[in-house]
Amino acid sequence: MYAAPRSMLRLISNHPRSLPDLPCWRTTFVLASLSLGMMSTVAVVKRTTTSAVAPASLRAPSRVAYPFLSEARPRCGVSTRNKGQIFVRDTNILLARGLFGGAYRTRSDSNDGLIDGLWNCGRVRSEHVRTAMKKVDRRDYTPKIFHDEAYNDHPITIGEGQTISAPHMHAEALELLSDHLKHGAKVLDVGSGSGYLSVCMAKMVGAGGKVVGIEVIDSLVQRGVDNIKKNNGDVLEDGTLVIKKGDGWKGDPDNAPFDAIHVGAAAESLPEALVEQLKPGGRMLIPVGPQGSSQSFLQVDKDRDGKIHVKNLFGVVYVPLVRRRNQK
Repeated sequence: MYAAPRSMLRLISNHPRSLPDLPCWRTTFVLASLSLGMMSTVAVVKRTTTSAVAPASLRAPSRVAYPFLSEARPRCGVSTRNKGQIFVRDTNILLARGLFGGAYRTRSDSNDGLIDGLWNCGRVRSEHVRTAMKKVDRRDYTPKIFHDEAYNDHPITIGEGQTISAPHMHAEALELLSDHLKHGAKVLDVGSGSGYLSVCMAKMVGAGGKVVGIEVIDSLVQRGVDNIKKNNGDVLEDGTLVIKKGDGWKGDPDNAPFDAIHVGAAAESLPEALVEQLKPGGRMLIPVGPQGSSQSFLQVDKDRDGKIHVKNLFGVVYVPLVRRRNQK
């Protein structure tokens, strides 16, 4: 492949990581040229494979990295600290810098390997979080059809238009809340979905604490419980974790106030009920913004005097926080 002076040819693959339930996988390949620091599209080719599972050649980049114009971090993939690094796929597909919005892309064939990769990249920064995440096998919380993708750092659809977030986002949330996930703390996980993050938090607060996971979709409530029972049923049995149906916009006033609140879907505005249910000295993490548009990952702290402090951490793209429909 010819590369003109002061330019590079790169092939970008849009990896099927959070696609809705479709009868086929569609992968778009973009041939691009990086000239004088600017990316310009040269050609676009679409390829579709009618298979229930994505072909192996489309699943995971090889662990071969090539540094361009910056320090190599071969175990971390593309990152904001190393935008020049790219991975080479088995079929010579290149993941160009910035493709994943600055996210670290670590992948492994085991849960321990995934967490160690996040540790090496600086996404997991404390032993408290590292230990908890190693106790919760992400594969247990992904649909069987995606088991080959479970230890890769990207979101995975779990049905009903919902996803299990990318591991680096779960790690970031746990780190940001770690000081509020002490032994004995009370936590609310809004949009518990697969149940994965709720269990991680339950492991962090211990048997003396309590995590309440609420989910508005009936089928996901049961699916989350079933996932947890595979290998982490102890947190349900001892009452450390409760998964139940609930409206994320209204929170869970019966168990409030909470030391920490995590919201796993984007609200159009900051829900007043959740702010009220935050204990003085507590912290909430919540994505806020309209669906399909700019969203912000907010850190909401309530000081000891009850005053609210909101910090915009970074931009995100989340599924919407669904309101519970009125039922007769």
